[in-house]
Amino acid sequence: MRLKSKNIVKILISSLIIPLIFGFFFQMARASSGTTGNKTIIHFWHAMSGQRFQALKKVINDYNQSQDKYFVIPDYQGSYEDTLAKYLSVSGTTSSPDIVQVIEAGTQTMRDAKAYKPVQDFIDAEGYDKSQLEPRIANYYSLNGRQQSMPFNTSTMVMYVNKDLLKSVGIEKTPETFEEVSDFGKKLKEKGSKATAIGAQSYSWVYEQLVANQNAISLNKSNGQEGTPDEALTNNQSAVDYLNWKQKSIEEGAATNFGTDESTMVASFIKGDIGLMLATSAYSAQLFKAVNYELGIIAIPHPEDKSPVGTQIGGANLHVGVNRPKAKENGAWDFLKYMASPKAQADWSVGTGYYSINKKAYDEPVIKKSYSEHPQLIDALKQLRDAKDVPANSGIFSTKYLYMRQQLETAESAIFNGADVKESLDKATNDISRELKLAERAKEK
Repeated sequence: MRLKSKNIVKILISSLIIPLIFGFFFQMARASSGTTGNKTIIHFWHAMSGQRFQALKKVINDYNQSQDKYFVIPDYQGSYEDTLAKYLSVSGTTSSPDIVQVIEAGTQTMRDAKAYKPVQDFIDAEGYDKSQLEPRIANYYSLNGRQQSMPFNTSTMVMYVNKDLLKSVGIEKTPETFEEVSDFGKKLKEKGSKATAIGAQSYSWVYEQLVANQNAISLNKSNGQEGTPDEALTNNQSAVDYLNWKQKSIEEGAATNFGTDESTMVASFIKGDIGLMLATSAYSAQLFKAVNYELGIIAIPHPEDKSPVGTQIGGANLHVGVNRPKAKENGAWDFLKYMASPKAQADWSVGTGYYSINKKAYDEPVIKKSYSEHPQLIDALKQLRDAKDVPANSGIFSTKYLYMRQQLETAESAIFNGADVKESLDKATNDISRELKLAERAKEK
């Protein structure tokens, strides 16, 4: 019997698709069992997207090809906050990833939940040389001298500068103080420029950095470094002074209020609509490609009557999951070591704008070339390394850190729209203190 052409096509399609389907499910079955070929699969939950994910994917691909024991699979979980919440909901179960990326503000939450295996265990077992890591970054994720997690994407807040706009009003020296920024805004207005001096953003991280730089703490017990904090100090005089200055700058036309819209602020800075921008040092890679004027990167401003102590560490770190099979623990640690190696960190830093966590990475050709082409990066790195060792800039440790940020952003939004600075901060502070006390009582039960 002769087959019709349509039947022949169906048979051919079936003969091609069925093996593919079986092959797909076979690969999925092997992945769920934790192996692919002879490699143990390591599941890595992260919050990187866009260009940063492309840089992460390159490092992971390089690692997977560099050895034949482990295979890392990245799995995007959404925002930092989403990733942390999802992880805590499955931590210690068979659904848990082997590695999870955690925002720096989630550090104490992970500790209190005992939701990870300290990397110090692996360091001690292997004799890993931790001295190659940037000490200030490594110390942020240490507890009583023991490394709890591996630092990963690390940044500080810097001030980006449109030097051409400064020169257009006759300013040669980059503003370093609140007062000098205000003077820049005044000169722009006198000249009739449509640009403003600086952007104002309702973002708690900006508040935290500007206040910490004045050597003021936000929570008692040294920001939680000397015990569980139970009182907020977020209405301190340094905070009041900073927000009074920013509110006045908006009212006088020296600053543009962007609310919570960071992307519009960055776009405005690129266009030249604002001359100064307070933002993460990790934006540097993007800005070098985007701007068509002379770009500067300097330390964040401070009141002229106060000496700056430097900013806090920002970004995220990598935790090894708790209760993972031994093979997966070992694979997770093997990847963390690779990620922290000089070559991987050099590629990661150049690809994203984040600092390298490994001091030796700055001797790698790719990063030497980048720093030679963009010497402004040296100024940003200097801010990281030159910060004074004081509680104000050494981290905030509380399970209510993210709640604190929410309340402060609500207060900033109100202040930037004309609300009384002290009243708004007092309300946020009282709300944060209440939550801190409730959390402490719950912990005692």
